[in-house]
Amino acid sequence: MSDNTPIIARTAMLASLHARQWSGRKFDRDASDDFNKSKGADKDAARVNKLLISKEALKPVQQLVTQCRQEFYRVTLPWGDDGDRILPAAGYSDFAQFMDQKQDEFDRLVDAFVEDYRKEVREAAHRMGDLFDIGDYPKPSEIRNRFAMSFSVRPIPTQDDFRVNLSSDVEAAIRQQVQSDLETLTQTAVQHVWQRVGTMIEDVRDRLADPNARFKRNLLDNLVEMVEDLERLNVTGDPNLTALRNEAFKSLTLLRDPDALRKDGAVRADAAKDMSKLAEQFGNLWG
Repeated sequence: MSDNTPIIARTAMLASLHARQWSGRKFDRDASDDFNKSKGADKDAARVNKLLISKEALKPVQQLVTQCRQEFYRVTLPWGDDGDRILPAAGYSDFAQFMDQKQDEFDRLVDAFVEDYRKEVREAAHRMGDLFDIGDYPKPSEIRNRFAMSFSVRPIPTQDDFRVNLSSDVEAAIRQQVQSDLETLTQTAVQHVWQRVGTMIEDVRDRLADPNARFKRNLLDNLVEMVEDLERLNVTGDPNLTALRNEAFKSLTLLRDPDALRKDGAVRADAAKDMSKLAEQFGNLWG
């Protein structure tokens, strides 16, 4: 890459997480019409969506996919509106290892579901009564193809990646547009980091400032985790974000001890004061 390459293209990459799973649900138009008619309602007043198999059968796969998506969103930043997100280069190895483990687990869970699929359909025939329709179910030979999960990365495109046979004026205009879009998306990603950490700081501050307010441990854990992640998520080297991390890091010892915060009013007051100072010093940057 040239020395003119934007810093974000040197410190991060675009990442995509794709997950496909069979929902196990099906809209039944005839049952909907019958139900609405029995209630004297318009045809579109209510919809009957059938749960084709037991919720427990698909729950393990659904929970794992949700876990992967939550982790993906935690370690990445927004980028455009096509599903791609920014993954800092510093976080690639850890997340790739996480996804390798989860991919193996996903395959095992799906294989277990496929093995039990015929039994689940037989049980559904009894459970659903007249709502059962074998045509609602994928064939056993096809059900495995309803599930897939993959993780991929690619470089962040820059104006230097644009190579087509156009007039110099048109090419220059397009390169300028690419650069402008890159700058806008980068600003959006950085602001997303500020808003995430700012919201957490304000939530913790408000809870701790009220001696009668209760708080859950994950409220503190989420902020501790976010502060620890700031160095990795700071893909543009924003000095203000670095300063926030350094200041917030001083408060992590208190935040890691929720029991002391609940039982000791002085400790709670000190932690609340720390959060207030952070909000006063950096609040204008997260808006």
